[in-house]
Amino acid sequence: MPSNQRGTPVTTRFRVLAYNSDTVNPDIAPHRAQIRRHGLSEQVRLDAGYVADADVPRYFAAADVVVQPYVSATQSGVAQIAFHFDKPVITTDVGGLAEIVPHEEAGLVVPPEDPAALAGAVTRFFKEERAETLAAGVRTQKEAHSWTPLYDALEELARSA
Repeated sequence: MPSNQRGTPVTTRFRVLAYNSDTVNPDIAPHRAQIRRHGLSEQVRLDAGYVADADVPRYFAAADVVVQPYVSATQSGVAQIAFHFDKPVITTDVGGLAEIVPHEEAGLVVPPEDPAALAGAVTRFFKEERAETLAAGVRTQKEAHSWTPLYDALEELARSA
């Protein structure tokens, strides 16, 4: 029997929490209308505005992946916070984001302003069940960029002096 749910089989299997912090164009009404038009109101929740520090862990705990469709950026504090919570990131290749999120290791990186590539990466993340593999890569990245390697290098330098 055909389902009356719209969307790809992937989108009907999970829920999306979208957060819009666009200060240039903060009007999310058109996005809400599009969500309703596609019959995805039960799968997509769109929040906008400031998230209090106390609420940040709840947002990240609810996420399987953090998607950052930046058009331009230099770096992303959100990617660093996602890593703190061991969450893989799907982002665009702008600024230094590809350096923070090594492609296929701690997340997926797609060209900016390419909605098809972004949608493909999100679909692939879920279809290929990449959450655990990429979360392990996030933990590897965190360890590589922690204070421990620097401390070890300085300690070795001091011993050899």
